Amino acid sequence: MLSFLKQEPGFYGRMYRLAVPIVLQNIINSGLALADTFMVGVLGEAELAAVTLANNVFFVLIIMGFGIQSGMAVLISQYWGRGDNRTISRVIGLGLYVSGGIAALFVAAVMCFPAGVMHIATSDTELAAIGAPYLSIVAPAFFMNMVSMTVLGAFRSMENPRVGLAVLALSMGVNTLLNYMLIFGNFGAPELGVKGAALATLISRVLEILLTAGYLLINKYFRVDWRAALRPGMYITKQFGVYGIPVIINETMWGLGFTLYPIIAGHMEGAASGVAAFTVALNVDRVLGALFFGTGGAAAVIIGKHLGAEGSDASPESRRTAYDLGKAMLLITGAVGVAAGVLLTLTAAFAAKPFLTGVMGMEDGTASLARVIMFINALNMPVRALNFTVIVGILRGGGDVKAAAVIDIAFLYLIGLPFAFVAGLILQYGVMFIFLGMLIEESTKLFISLRRFKARVWVKNVTV
Repeated sequence: MLSFLKQEPGFYGRMYRLAVPIVLQNIINSGLALADTFMVGVLGEAELAAVTLANNVFFVLIIMGFGIQSGMAVLISQYWGRGDNRTISRVIGLGLYVSGGIAALFVAAVMCFPAGVMHIATSDTELAAIGAPYLSIVAPAFFMNMVSMTVLGAFRSMENPRVGLAVLALSMGVNTLLNYMLIFGNFGAPELGVKGAALATLISRVLEILLTAGYLLINKYFRVDWRAALRPGMYITKQFGVYGIPVIINETMWGLGFTLYPIIAGHMEGAASGVAAFTVALNVDRVLGALFFGTGGAAAVIIGKHLGAEGSDASPESRRTAYDLGKAMLLITGAVGVAAGVLLTLTAAFAAKPFLTGVMGMEDGTASLARVIMFINALNMPVRALNFTVIVGILRGGGDVKAAAVIDIAFLYLIGLPFAFVAGLILQYGVMFIFLGMLIEESTKLFISLRRFKARVWVKNVTV
């Protein structure tokens, strides 16, 4: 019955080497982001809410960047399996053109109209006034992050996630140290408050892009063919249009939709308290959710490489092997999701409230609200883990990008957001009902995504 767990020699070692650096990278990023959240939270709930809403503006750009990386990964992982390094260079070049161009336009618009952007994010004039200067300083950091993540994502698709782990660990570590210095005026630095948090992010992203560029130029793992990268050509552009654009649309629409959740919270009564609880709970959730991001990311690379190495499009044997690979990774991811849910439950039960009220000085009601949200998220963790692996890992890795996009977007806009809007803004039930809507959305989505997986129609070789 569990014969699919008996894979070819080296499979589990390869999955471990791929998944663990991705897990560590996400834990480090999310953990340090959580530390940054706590430091800003010490300034006050209004400051925490304002910075959260300001960064939420860039969440859409980050998600678009993830979409570009994921679209590139569909092509790169399969061409990596085929051993076609020149075409991989073309994909990297095209990805940099697309990500850099989008980021430049987005960042320029935010820098020109920071106050207007904040007023879209919240109707609270105090939060908008705090967030606008932060936006003006931090905006260029997101252009640099977009470019560096495009490169690091390409190497991850070529079974080298360790470079991303090293670069982002250094960048985020510097960010956290600078936050401690510039927010509070430690080690002789000026006390800049919220502006200090923005400046710390900007400096750390400068370091990040310098490290990424240096590695790209001197590494021996994969040498970019710069002639091919600078002139990707029409063939690879068309391929990117077929397999990359649906993923970018998927992530952009999902990012826009998810951005509406904190905006709904920002327009509810007691916006500062609700957004602060939302922020803390979501950051804790991201730290533990990083556990299953690794297995999902590894799934996309392993399945993509397998199909690219096959040299034929969806032969019966290829379908069967890809399906068994997917089942093995789903079982592992489900177990990881359950473990993450248990850890989040224990955190909410024993550690959350004393830390939030004692260390951060958060009001008792806000801390209790954050704790309730964590319990809801703990129930959702295994479901999200499976959905992530099916949609982002298996379906995309297999080239079934359009179906993955439809499944991912439809349930957000048809179930999650309407539930949050009615419960949060019309009925005023409270911010925890936003997360309850997410649980209902993910549970319904899982039923459809698993049916698509079992149908095996997602197995496609994009290199032929």
